[in-house]
Amino acid sequence: MKKVILVGGGHAHVFVLDYLIKNTPADVDVTIISPSAWQDYSGMLPGWMAGYYDLSDCRINVKALAFRANVTFIEDVVMDMRADESYVVLGDGRRLNYDILSLDIGSETHLGSLSAIGSGLVPIKPFDQFRDTWHRIVQTSQEVPNYKLIIVGGGAAGVELAFAARSALIAHSPLSKVTLVAGRRGVLWNHGEAVRRRVVNQLDKQGIHVISQRATGDSGRLLLDDGHVLTADHIIAATNSSPAQWLKQSQMALSTDGYVSVNAHHCSVSHANIFAAGNVCSREDINLERSGVHAVKAGPVLAHNIFACLEEKPLKSYCPGQRSLYLLLCSNHRAIASWGRYSAEGVWVWRIKNWIDRGFIQRFTLKP
Repeated sequence: MKKVILVGGGHAHVFVLDYLIKNTPADVDVTIISPSAWQDYSGMLPGWMAGYYDLSDCRINVKALAFRANVTFIEDVVMDMRADESYVVLGDGRRLNYDILSLDIGSETHLGSLSAIGSGLVPIKPFDQFRDTWHRIVQTSQEVPNYKLIIVGGGAAGVELAFAARSALIAHSPLSKVTLVAGRRGVLWNHGEAVRRRVVNQLDKQGIHVISQRATGDSGRLLLDDGHVLTADHIIAATNSSPAQWLKQSQMALSTDGYVSVNAHHCSVSHANIFAAGNVCSREDINLERSGVHAVKAGPVLAHNIFACLEEKPLKSYCPGQRSLYLLLCSNHRAIASWGRYSAEGVWVWRIKNWIDRGFIQRFTLKP
């Protein structure tokens, strides 16, 4: 009996569970380890914050999928692993051996100097903790006159959080202020100029102040490059990602920034029995942006390759397109589309985004 362990209940691994519901490999025992029975779909998080969705609309029951797929579900985290000896160590101290391992644990929020802010800092990851904190932020905004919220990070995540936070807070606290500290390169620096103009225009219309400077943390406040000091009731960190620290001792080959180095098959370049997808990995052959878009698209490839590897069959490659479509929620059921140098905006874009996002959830929602 071959043992397959899936670490993490991320976007790619739900495709693996879906594969196992439809296919039953012989003589294979599969276990999935996840800190929660639920996977929160990151693409719908801003919509949930803005009040467009209930929590049940934007999460997948990973435990239920595992049960339907005849996969053992363990609600725990992996704290350590040894790739050369083929085992992982759980948070409760158990050691589990495997023949094939797949990692889809995402990444952590890179705080850097922002960690010096202290208790007022709110990382967006892990999402389950952010959800709980967001409820407290909304409550505080109703109790504190002229409530101030700062979001640090000028990427797609920071932009959508700024829009969503403004929509939610204005409904409870009309005098609240939202500021977006976008960094030296400004808002969406790696997107086309057309979408950047649309986003900046919407931020201005909604009264979200944008600061294109680098910020460092210092005892409850932010210090900007020009020497100015910013204070707020809460500061949300939507900054770059960082890999799980236990990967350093994993014996796997890692990229220069600490992620699992994989090839086009999303197989570890150092260990042929280990696969990885989503934000936990870095492709050695191409520069693949860490985005939920790629985790979703790589999912079916990962599902095939895990079990093809067991049977010594050919593996498939994940070949992303030259550009990815991003649909950014802004406000009033409007969204902005970004696809290379092309851009569009409107209620119809939101409808497309809503249709795609709900479709993803429905695909993995089991019917009675």
